[in-house]
Amino acid sequence: MNTSKEQPPDLFKVRSILEKTSGRDTNLLLDPDNGFSRVFRSVRRNIEYSIVVVPAGSNFKVTYIKPSCDIHLTLKTVDPYRWLVTGILDTDTFANLGLQVKALRQRNVPPVVTVEDVAQAQRYGSLEEFGINKEGLTLFAAEIKFSPHMVARFLRRIWKPGINPAYSQTRIPVIDVGNSYYADRSLPQKGPVARQRSTDAIIKVHSRPF
Repeated sequence: MNTSKEQPPDLFKVRSILEKTSGRDTNLLLDPDNGFSRVFRSVRRNIEYSIVVVPAGSNFKVTYIKPSCDIHLTLKTVDPYRWLVTGILDTDTFANLGLQVKALRQRNVPPVVTVEDVAQAQRYGSLEEFGINKEGLTLFAAEIKFSPHMVARFLRRIWKPGINPAYSQTRIPVIDVGNSYYADRSLPQKGPVARQRSTDAIIKVHSRPF
């Protein structure tokens, strides 16, 4: 499994951005779909990347979908120390979740997931082979529980805002999924700014009612 060190959460940076942007146009500051404060926004190649702050105690969920790969996941908190991940994922997502695989993707060669890898992943919950998607990758139906650290690492891997001359990398707030009911969370989103294509990967934070 990947044991690389992650950058620690920095909520002070998020709060400082909120303070600096207070008093500006609320249409820019608030996400139009979920109403959460948006502390970062960038558009690159017709894909909008953003980070929203979810206040402590809020009811929310995160969805990750990619229609062309038949991926549809929902992530939500169970308690301060666990997240529940449910839905359909492929072998790329299996690897991006930080689960053990025999071999990671190498360019056009997809990850290799063995029976032993699936057995190891089932320590986290239910994970059963579901079928094959259009890309030829194995699909799994999942209902598994992860630590906040694993969820944060997964979101960083699939968000990837890339390089944009309009902003400095140092201006991007740290993604923080939180480990307490009393802490705010800074969560990423991405999606097309125009017509959605089946190949678009979409991350969305939802507020109640879902």
